[in-house]
Amino acid sequence: MINTYYNVADPYAKMVLTSGGWGWHIETGTHVLRMIAGGVFDMHPHLKVIVGHLGEGLPFFLERLYNTSGGNLEHPYGYYLQNNIYYTISGFHYQNLLQYVLSVVGEDHVMFSSDYPFMPLQQETDFIKNVSLTDTIREKIAHKNAENLLGL
Repeated sequence: MINTYYNVADPYAKMVLTSGGWGWHIETGTHVLRMIAGGVFDMHPHLKVIVGHLGEGLPFFLERLYNTSGGNLEHPYGYYLQNNIYYTISGFHYQNLLQYVLSVVGEDHVMFSSDYPFMPLQQETDFIKNVSLTDTIREKIAHKNAENLLGL
C-alpha cells in the first residue's frame, strides 16, 4: 500500500504521508469502517472499541456516514460510530476539534490518552488541564469515561 498510495520522491514526505502525519490515521479509520461493514458490531452489539487521535478522522465524516444505510447492517455506519466507538484526544490539542468531536459523539465517548513518545507528555496533560471545558466534562474525559467503560 505504501508504494501504491504514498510513493513520493522525498523520503521525509513519504514518512509524513505513511505515518502519524496522515497514513496511520486514514488506515486506522478505514479499519474501523471495515469492522462496521463486516457486521462486527451487529454480531457483538455491546462491543466497544477505543480509537485514538480524536477518532482518526471518523467523527468528521459522521454526517455522511449516517446517510449510508442499507446492505446487511442493522444501522447506518454513523450509529456504530456514536454507540460502539470511544475516542481519545491523544496527540490532538485543538480546542475547536475537541469541541466538534464532543458535539457529534457525546461527552461520554471521549477520553484522555497521551501520544507519548510521539508527543511530549507535558503537552498532553497541559492541554486537558487548560482546555476550555466545564469541570464535569473535563472529569469525564480525564478519567470517568475510562473508569465507566473499563469497569474500574
